[in-house]
Amino acid sequence: MPQDTHEYVIRPLSAGDIPETDLDRLFGRFYWCRGPEGARSHLQGAELWGAWRQGWIGIIGLALEPDGSLAITPWTPTASAGETGMQAVLLDLLEKAKEIAMSRRVKLVSRMRDIHGDHAEASVNLLKAAGFRRVGLRYVMACDLEDPQVQEVISEAAGPDTGAVWMPVNDPEAILDLAFACFHTSEDSVESDWTREEWAAWFRTTGQGGRGTFLPAVSEICILEGRPAGFYLATESNGALYLSDLGVLPEQRGLGLGRALVQRFLSKGMRLGYKTSTVRVAAENTPAVRLYERYGYRRKASVAMGEVWPCANRAS
Repeated sequence: MPQDTHEYVIRPLSAGDIPETDLDRLFGRFYWCRGPEGARSHLQGAELWGAWRQGWIGIIGLALEPDGSLAITPWTPTASAGETGMQAVLLDLLEKAKEIAMSRRVKLVSRMRDIHGDHAEASVNLLKAAGFRRVGLRYVMACDLEDPQVQEVISEAAGPDTGAVWMPVNDPEAILDLAFACFHTSEDSVESDWTREEWAAWFRTTGQGGRGTFLPAVSEICILEGRPAGFYLATESNGALYLSDLGVLPEQRGLGLGRALVQRFLSKGMRLGYKTSTVRVAAENTPAVRLYERYGYRRKASVAMGEVWPCANRAS
């Protein structure tokens, strides 16, 4: 039986059930939405649930991740959360998603994307209210590699001479331990309290392994005094050069390695003819945001991330 709450009904639906007016109203503010048909195409393949009250007033989509977890992909823009009763609608939809994950005994994660940061911040608050953990806001930033000013900055801002040796990364799996050591100790990282196994699963699916085609020609390890000090990994996604992961070991920070890593990444990308580069960074990581802005990256969107284990007997 459908759930009847607050004078609306929560029930399953398909992308074809949603009128164009509702599609535009509910998803038009998302940066990935290119009109009603673009939204409908994006929703195809997702398991959809909606709140119905003389029309769809809220919709949430669920999709299976490669690691077996259930991901909340699109849901109604949280600009609606400020309207009377809409926060309750969104919380009820999140509860429905948790109920489904519990019945299937899988982890539920959020990958909600919204073009406006204030909406994404509202989403973060909703995820917290719904009992999600490891909730965080990340910025999606893009860099125009054909911009002459950006090209000038990249060519001039090579960073300090650290005496580093650079080695190519032919297999991301080979640097799992290095990557874990870089990210696990970062207090502003959503993944800072993950176990190595949890982080490795994320790295292989949602992280590097799930963000496009790995590019060994634009991925390197930085070696200082004979030991790995940092790295960057690149993938190609929709024709753009994506900085999938970049990390510096805690004991090597403050030496300018972050600048050197970004500069080498962008220089290699330009030489290979890429026109655009993108990156995701934690909103709280102000030094990283400023570093990317220095090299021409600008905010394009935000991502509200979080996860929840609805099952009492969570897998270890």
